Amino acid sequence: MCGISGIILKNNKINNIEKYILCLQKYLVNRGPDGSNYYINNNIAICHNRLSIIDLNERANQPFIFNNLVMVFNGEIYNYVELKELLIKNYNSTFNTNSDTEVLIQLFYYLGVDKTLELLNGIYAICLYNIITNDIIIIRDKIGIKYCYYYNNEELFIFASNPGAIVKTLYEIDNKKWNINSNSLFSYLSSGICLSKESMFENIYGLDAGYILNINTMKFSEYYKPNFNRQNDDINYYIKRAIELQEICDVNKNILYSGGIDSSILAYYSNDSEFISIDFGEIKYAKNILDTLNKKIKIIDTEYLNNNMNIFIEEQRKIINFTGIPTKASYIMNMTGLYLKNKEPDYKVLLTGIGGNELFYGHRRILNNNSGFKNHVKDLYLFLSQIKPLDNKYKILFNNFKNNLIENIYKEINIPDNLSINNIPRWLEIKTFLLNDLLLNADAIYMYYSIEARVPLLDYNIVEIALSKQPDEFFYKCLNNPTWDEYTINSKKILKDILLEKIDNKLINREKYTYDVERHKIHPLYLELCNQFIKRNIVGWNGIFTKYNSHLIGNIELWFQEFEYLLII
Repeated sequence: MCGISGIILKNNKINNIEKYILCLQKYLVNRGPDGSNYYINNNIAICHNRLSIIDLNERANQPFIFNNLVMVFNGEIYNYVELKELLIKNYNSTFNTNSDTEVLIQLFYYLGVDKTLELLNGIYAICLYNIITNDIIIIRDKIGIKYCYYYNNEELFIFASNPGAIVKTLYEIDNKKWNINSNSLFSYLSSGICLSKESMFENIYGLDAGYILNINTMKFSEYYKPNFNRQNDDINYYIKRAIELQEICDVNKNILYSGGIDSSILAYYSNDSEFISIDFGEIKYAKNILDTLNKKIKIIDTEYLNNNMNIFIEEQRKIINFTGIPTKASYIMNMTGLYLKNKEPDYKVLLTGIGGNELFYGHRRILNNNSGFKNHVKDLYLFLSQIKPLDNKYKILFNNFKNNLIENIYKEINIPDNLSINNIPRWLEIKTFLLNDLLLNADAIYMYYSIEARVPLLDYNIVEIALSKQPDEFFYKCLNNPTWDEYTINSKKILKDILLEKIDNKLINREKYTYDVERHKIHPLYLELCNQFIKRNIVGWNGIFTKYNSHLIGNIELWFQEFEYLLII
């Protein structure tokens, strides 16, 4: 897990190319504090900030060069060991490192881009440059766990892991100012979702999951189409295998353990991770389940949490400044990241259960909207009706956003032809809330603290198999307008059946904790920021600020405060 960036100059500014790349490097340092380097060839420069996870030796640093290929990549190739064996067997490959980076670049060299991408199991944003042909491409992983943003005009093409690095670099060197992307602004205010194919800055876009962008031609190609005809594949096997593969690293690692079903699956199959939890919520269940599995838990105690609440907003401000994204605050993510950075700096990998709710019906809204796309979008964009347009330039823009929301989301999620109609709600949840809220925030928060977050339940095999199965396979009984207790006790059957082989039913089939305590703790911190945003007179707000929406509005205000010096407002 690292930071990547690069620039291609199209005119006579080649003498300035090092200035650009050093600037990008500076603004991505949190993503890779263990080393940074860059490669320049005439008008092309690519840069890498390294967070050392596999083969900690400097020999594995990037940019990595193999024959005519130069590569930087952010992420991990989880099946690199077996792919290394394939290269040795078929091509007599030799290796100077023990890294997945060297395996990846040799795969591209010997097998080509298309065949290599078919074989990869991992999370990645890659830039690959061919010195001979001068072709340069960027690639995003199959599911979209890693992010890559870009900006293109007649003078240059620039890309980076964070949009903030792009805008700051072009402002610092070219004094370029940026318009606000009003659609992203309204999307975030109404839902917390900041679609990763766009950004808060106009004309800075994100590469879509499963796509390649040829920078020379500015043409996109979709290299990954999910297979949703895998209903008979053994999902238990792939869950176990994903956890085993994602525990491979050369640094200390934790599992973020809540005591819930998703993180308990990680604990169930874990071989050598340690476990860390926050002292609230389901902590008593967490302790009991790990006792059953003969595993120990580290707890971030209440004293530490309370002592650091006074810096919560300032830490959030720094995260937003670092990323350029109005990252939705998460008490759990923020506090865990802060703790690990300060108390356990050698623990660079954190495995999480993110994705379990979206794949295995943890969200009641997925079932409730199983046949209603329009209502499901309204549930996701819950605060849309509270945005009050004012008599200014944003009024027409907001009305267009609101009137076209359903149609635009339908286009955005690009429903695969082989996806069952019954599984469209989960696909919608994955392509909006999961990828563009939960995962985006995890990437922003943990990368600010120089921690690699891994998500075993989002292995592409698990995603394909889960979305090949029908909804009733995830429940113990048919539910019709269930209460919260009824829903949480009866959902996630596939995961619970695994856990029940070793763990008492009372610890598994129980009401799920809703984490309202988390929202309650941070709500008062955001109220003044909410008022400051409303005073900007961009939009008004119908109703009061609540623990469910105050952090959305407050983080938008933090974003404005951090970036207004380079905005055209």
